[in-house]
Amino acid sequence: MIMRERTRQSKPFYIGWMPKAEPEYRSFVRLVIFALVVVIIFVSVFLVTNQHGFSSGVFERSNFTELEGMLIQKPFPAIKTFYGKDIYGNPLVKTIPLVNKGKFGADSLVAQMMAAHRTAGDTLWVNIKGRLIYNRGVALMELTAQDAAMHMMKALPDGQKFAAPMVTDLGTATLQGQIVDPKCYLGVMKPGEGKPHSDCAIRCIAGGIPPMLRIINKDGEENLLILRGEQGETINRQVLKFVGQPVTVSGKIEQVDDWLVMKINPLTSIETE
Repeated sequence: MIMRERTRQSKPFYIGWMPKAEPEYRSFVRLVIFALVVVIIFVSVFLVTNQHGFSSGVFERSNFTELEGMLIQKPFPAIKTFYGKDIYGNPLVKTIPLVNKGKFGADSLVAQMMAAHRTAGDTLWVNIKGRLIYNRGVALMELTAQDAAMHMMKALPDGQKFAAPMVTDLGTATLQGQIVDPKCYLGVMKPGEGKPHSDCAIRCIAGGIPPMLRIINKDGEENLLILRGEQGETINRQVLKFVGQPVTVSGKIEQVDDWLVMKINPLTSIETE
């Protein structure tokens, strides 16, 4: 009995009201604290170095821009306009897709304008007012909510007649990427992709904003393709269940001015990874 008591008393023991802990106990606590500090530093460095950087996209929320140019309805609502100059001073012609204010596309607005001025044919010259959204060399325009967001010019300015969009067939392809809504992705929201943004992207695409396939090639270069049906029709509702997740998409690719368009069958051409 005496030997057992001595053995029990020889083990280090500490209670909070004691003025000082035994040396072995203090050494153990120091070791645990040191290990926790190392783990916290490692986790912090890992999280900082592996998180995605902020998008470089710009949404000119308080700056309204007016553009003049040829209104385009197909393959997507857009305006073909002069957009600055190149390094040699030559005017640049760009096709800028149009979206409406909020989570809505501009298809119906452009269709109404086209229907009201059928006699203008392919030379419907308009003045539009809106806010630019741009990133990595591409731009969209969000139209204002005012009635004067778009109106037809009475006369076509001299020397400013554009040809219809130039369409080049690039063949068929199968690509891996993610379906995003271009309005948010290019600058309105940060992040504008992935699961954190999927609910917002679904509402935007359901509202008529054209779905877009974002892909990254083996060299890390990004490409954006506007998705349309096989006949150029909208397929917004059919792609909603695939938004914000990795997908494989097969279809025909066309170069439309400075944009890529992928025509697909939404029922058979999209697979989740």
